[in-house]
Amino acid sequence: MSYELLTNNKEFEQWIIEVKQLVKQSQLKASVRVNTEMLKMYWEIGKQIAVKHADAIWGKSFYKEMSRELRETFSGVEGFSVTNLKYMKKFYMFFSKESCMIWLQPSL
Repeated sequence: MSYELLTNNKEFEQWIIEVKQLVKQSQLKASVRVNTEMLKMYWEIGKQIAVKHADAIWGKSFYKEMSRELRETFSGVEGFSVTNLKYMKKFYMFFSKESCMIWLQPSL
């Protein structure tokens, strides 16, 4: 079947619309999943910094070294700046109450 016949075929056009919707829905679901996992990672890193009292033990300069280590190991991955590491700790500290942890639980 030639291109012209397919573009004028209502059944084909409707099917393509449905396939495009499927792709868009899958992309949205994947984005949500990635963002959820990223927030969980930020939470856990912030928790470890807070629980270990890392800045109290090793001083504020530990953030610089931690940032360097993470960026070196995970080159091309953004989000491990000194500022972001401090934000991760603040994120954990702010939302560490049990009542706020519900959204971090995996959905059943």
